[in-house]
Amino acid sequence: MAKEIPGTHVVGDFGQKALIVKDGKVLMCKGIGDTDWDFPGGRLHVGEGLKEGLMRELKEELGVDTEIGEPFYTTVWYGAKSGMPRIFAVYLVTLADPSAAFTIAQDELEAITWVGKDDFETVGAAPDWMPVLYKFFAAQSFVRKPRP
Repeated sequence: MAKEIPGTHVVGDFGQKALIVKDGKVLMCKGIGDTDWDFPGGRLHVGEGLKEGLMRELKEELGVDTEIGEPFYTTVWYGAKSGMPRIFAVYLVTLADPSAAFTIAQDELEAITWVGKDDFETVGAAPDWMPVLYKFFAAQSFVRKPRP
């Protein structure tokens, strides 16, 4: 059995993002003062589970209840001001009530938009999220539609 050495555990921030899908489009948001579009979500609080933290963030930012699905993408980002790596999990998410209106947190977000397969390359998404969008829309093109 390996001996645990104090102080040798991974140190970093953990964040979770939502790939909210509705009618074949993905919801993106722009934070206050940001130039790039991002996925909604945020960092995990101490003691929270990943899905629990993401549900909290989405309620805070968008004012909606959500159903958190499976992880779709993971990545490590090294651009945090703290200098620490930030590990992100991007989850597939659906709105609990697809007709619910968003209540945008004015102190966090300045805009939201739905992005489709025809405009995701030109919308101005953060470069770190382009692989997620490519993967999602590529997967959608392989989904077979039922024949009438």
